Amino acid sequence: MMGDKLKNNGQAHSDHVQADDIQAQAVEWFSMMRSDVQNKKDKINFEAWLDQSPKHVQAYEQITAMWRNFERFSDVPSVRTIRQAALDDLALHKAERLENRRRVGLRAMLSAAAVFAVVAIGLAINSERFFGAPSYQTAIGEQKTVVLADDSVVKLNTDTDLQVQYSAEKRQVYLNRGQAHFSVKATPSRPFTVFAGNGSVTATGTKFDVRVEHENVTVTLIEGHVTVTPDVKDVKIGEQDHHETPTQLAPGQQVAYGRKSISEVTGAKLPEITAWQEGELIFDDILLAEAVKEVNRYSAQKVIIADWALGEIRISGMFRTGQSEKFVKALESYFPIEAVQDKKGNRILHAASVSENQ
Repeated sequence: MMGDKLKNNGQAHSDHVQADDIQAQAVEWFSMMRSDVQNKKDKINFEAWLDQSPKHVQAYEQITAMWRNFERFSDVPSVRTIRQAALDDLALHKAERLENRRRVGLRAMLSAAAVFAVVAIGLAINSERFFGAPSYQTAIGEQKTVVLADDSVVKLNTDTDLQVQYSAEKRQVYLNRGQAHFSVKATPSRPFTVFAGNGSVTATGTKFDVRVEHENVTVTLIEGHVTVTPDVKDVKIGEQDHHETPTQLAPGQQVAYGRKSISEVTGAKLPEITAWQEGELIFDDILLAEAVKEVNRYSAQKVIIADWALGEIRISGMFRTGQSEKFVKALESYFPIEAVQDKKGNRILHAASVSENQ
């Protein structure tokens, strides 16, 4: 019987079997155990397969969890269509499968039942196709506002990558890159969590800003309250050891974390942090090197500081995003700086010669 074949194949594999092979076996066994053609020997072989390796148990549990997720959304039209097509196929070929069970492979015999498990996997991995869980991106210099399924609003800043995954119990967002402002619709029974870097930010209804720069994440609370939970262990803050501990923010506060560090909670300069939403950059007595870094986020053509000493100049002012040429002209007007444009359109900042400033 095909159950014996599956068992023998499983025994020939060690714990070094590739994960996709184990997952395929788990799909087959899941289909078998939910079908009406299984018998006592199949159940024995299934238990033997589970006993062969903890990886088998883990794979089967993952398929089972995916199936539950699939059933939860069985009323979604696109899901219902696939389900009905599989049921039709099952009814059409059921007699043939029963008659030829001893000579056909398990994969062919239960193809329709396996569709359910495969669809469940696809839904779990690609949930935006069925559950309104899309991804959003912005190019360099682009900004975008999106309204999510629950009427929460997200504003994406330049060069941002964000994915959304909603379920009946949770609202989850993954900020992979860039910066976003969240205005969360209040739903206490359904937390809204933003995963960024090696941590997360959880709210029920509030407004906050999250910025990801490589492995560093900065969270600023505009109104309401959020809980920031970085996954950082055994690092130092001041003189005390710190372990993974949720941090509560009050409006106007911010905190930053990385893989090996967490900042103290500090007061935030909200006008500067939120200015990008109006297409503005506000600098208040900051180093030129920091200002240039901000300006460069919004343009493919970069401003480059050629003389290290220039980066130590402190500047203040308000500039439009994506208008780096006006930023450079302002620098040339107020400081001993001259800019040269290279072949790629980048503007290279040099210290102006003494004769030019006499």
